[in-house]
Amino acid sequence: MRKNWFIISSILGLIGGIIAFCLTGNWILSVISSIIVFAVIQLFNPAIRYMKVFYLILMPLLSNLIFNFRFKTEYLTFEAGIKELGTYTIVVLGVIALSCLILDYLERNDKLKGFFQININSFKSTGSNNITKQIINNK
Repeated sequence: MRKNWFIISSILGLIGGIIAFCLTGNWILSVISSIIVFAVIQLFNPAIRYMKVFYLILMPLLSNLIFNFRFKTEYLTFEAGIKELGTYTIVVLGVIALSCLILDYLERNDKLKGFFQININSFKSTGSNNITKQIINNK
């Protein structure tokens, strides 16, 4: 999936660059638009969704632990950072971040395949064939 998504992103970036060149005639603008299209398509890669969540959670944790600073002059006092996160919040965010890393590892090694599937045949054993057909047709 990772190699296929890279190829898809490359092809769409190339197409975006060609379209930009046809519309503007400027090759520098077409190269820039090609790179932007490639980067945006790479961001929507479903294989790295757990890593995106990990990085999203990591930023408040790092800013709470590392990026607190204070600047003081004669007329100005400036503080930056997040101080509102308590110990409980940090622990919960850390557990979620660790869970995202584990899920990413399991997904990259194809160990999550079939883990979240619903067996539709179990509905048929109850004698509710009409309900099963309606559920399948609605999706």
